[in-house]
Amino acid sequence: MMRSLLCTVALFLVVAYASSVNASRDDEPRVKEGSARIASVCELAHWGHEMAGIRVRVRAEYFTDLHHGAFLSDPRCPSDHLELGVRANDADKSLSVFDEALARHDSYYVGRKFTVDVTGVFGWEDIRIINKELPPDRQLRIPAHGTLSLLKIWSFEKPSQRKEN
Repeated sequence: MMRSLLCTVALFLVVAYASSVNASRDDEPRVKEGSARIASVCELAHWGHEMAGIRVRVRAEYFTDLHHGAFLSDPRCPSDHLELGVRANDADKSLSVFDEALARHDSYYVGRKFTVDVTGVFGWEDIRIINKELPPDRQLRIPAHGTLSLLKIWSFEKPSQRKEN
């Protein structure tokens, strides 16, 4: 009887320890896929500086107005976004295909969100103040945010793929 009680207690402790180890791993960036870690916009925004310089693969919504920039977002964390930064020197030719599609079908892409699957190098920018010469109450402050220097576009929505409502 005592032996079975000890075994039950030991089994309970092992299960409790395994659960706590798995819970702590949920806070860590996901395991690498090939040479890039798979991460969401939400995870990258959460990890910030700790992920800077890491190659990541992200599936997200792309948005551009071809004037203010291009961004990746995730509906699960609407206040977070990744600003697409300077193209990396070792970028894949898929970026040229993507750029050409944007240029050819700008009326389709500009101002609309669509899904992309991309790989890039994650960066982090701390809060940035524009117009520092102005009084603090008139300065434009850009909050801290993530950036992504694109290396490869795995997939993106093409005009013929879009389902009309």
